Amino acid sequence: MKVHSDELYQLIQSLEPHEKGYFKRFVNENKLNSQSKIYLLLFDVLERMREYDEKVLQRRLRGKVNLLHLSKLKNYLMEAILECLEFYHDDTTPLLIINKYMARIELLLKKTFYKRALKTIHQAQALAEKYELFYHQLHLSLIESNTNNFLHQSSDRHSEELKQVIEEHKEINQKISNVMEYNLLKARTHALHQRMYQARTEEEKKAVQGLLSNPLLKDISNASSFKSKFGFLYCEGGLHFMAGHMEKFTENYMEQILLFETLDKEALAHQGQEYLTAINNAITPQSLELAEGLCSKGLTFYEGLPHKLKTKQKRLIMVLIKSNYAIALQQHLQFEEALKIAKEEIAVCRANRFKHLNSEIELYSISFCSAFIMEDYKEALKYVNYALAMKESPTILKTSQFFRLANLMVHYELGNLDALPYLAASAERFLKKNKVYGGFEKKLVALFDKTLPQTSGQKETQKVFSDLFSKANHLIPRHEISEGFRFEPWIRAKMEGRKMEQVLREERVRK
Repeated sequence: MKVHSDELYQLIQSLEPHEKGYFKRFVNENKLNSQSKIYLLLFDVLERMREYDEKVLQRRLRGKVNLLHLSKLKNYLMEAILECLEFYHDDTTPLLIINKYMARIELLLKKTFYKRALKTIHQAQALAEKYELFYHQLHLSLIESNTNNFLHQSSDRHSEELKQVIEEHKEINQKISNVMEYNLLKARTHALHQRMYQARTEEEKKAVQGLLSNPLLKDISNASSFKSKFGFLYCEGGLHFMAGHMEKFTENYMEQILLFETLDKEALAHQGQEYLTAINNAITPQSLELAEGLCSKGLTFYEGLPHKLKTKQKRLIMVLIKSNYAIALQQHLQFEEALKIAKEEIAVCRANRFKHLNSEIELYSISFCSAFIMEDYKEALKYVNYALAMKESPTILKTSQFFRLANLMVHYELGNLDALPYLAASAERFLKKNKVYGGFEKKLVALFDKTLPQTSGQKETQKVFSDLFSKANHLIPRHEISEGFRFEPWIRAKMEGRKMEQVLREERVRK
């Protein structure tokens, strides 16, 4: 059975609104051929699809397009979009700019405009050096030497220039070799991280320590270029995270931020995705001041980017930065502000149709927890329903597990006691199916299924939760099972007939 590629669909979905607009103008103005309307029709149909489905695509095009030629039409449209993007970004992407220089140099040399060619070569060399385009540097230095040979007929002078070129090539090749060594180390670090989240067994700890002791990671001075320095910090940070050295992990990302800030404004703009990622990873919920400062830094940088460089991927990272800031606000009991930020970012996620499920469900979690702790249970239920309506995925399993239990809690707080047995049975099926039905989950589901629906009065309720606490205290997760939420303070609040927020504030004072 033929497998239909969704490559064209993915490309169209990745386009920014301004790129889509430019492409449509590009087609209309250039009249690619007599079938321009058909290409735009295919483009529009693919743009509107939520998920790629070849049968749906064919059904929507039937009668308008010869389906026997659909494969050719898709290939042609793919090439047209890529060609259009090259035109659109040829003044903002360093590699495209330098390739334009190279084409111009070749034309000037063919026309024997050697002085003009040399000037263009120097412009291209400055760009190649700035963005560490090493292979272009090598090629340009050879072209420069040959061009000088045409301008200066002296064999002695040309000989000296060749010696200089040889030395330059040695230095550049050393940098290339250094970058490749760090790239290999990055690949090994990434492969190790895919095998484990954090090292737990002795064997895993030994593997992490083995990479940490690599001579390349002894000192950053071993890195001879910006790319290599970034490789050094990338590997060191990832390995410290796997080793559980969280302070060193955070320090590492602060060093990454400082490294990026050594670049000039234009160069930093082209490293924007990596720079924003470093800012996001440096945010820790323990320090609200640091989180606020880093969030502000990221926002200022993003807003200052040229229009064409404000990509969907960078917007997603900004969502993650603001989510982490909202988590820090929750940790410092500023629930109203955390909820406000989470709501704003949910709107951004929906407007951009991000495929990143983790960011979306994390925002639902932040919103639920803030609303629940503030006892706005109707608002909290809204985010539970959003989360439960999401497509099941292994990447969000842990949070989905939490929301099954959160659904029981919020319906209980809303007084929907008649619905609890049904919801408890549904939660039990889901947790069993995904093999996350442990001791605590069993006791909590049983509480909502059988005990609480038959409980009346505050004293009886407090006793029920006291019994749960005494019997399941050793099973209650002490860590946050979802962003900003722990079960223990809620159970204590029900035991003592108090508000959960009060219990959390007292905890913070004690700490």
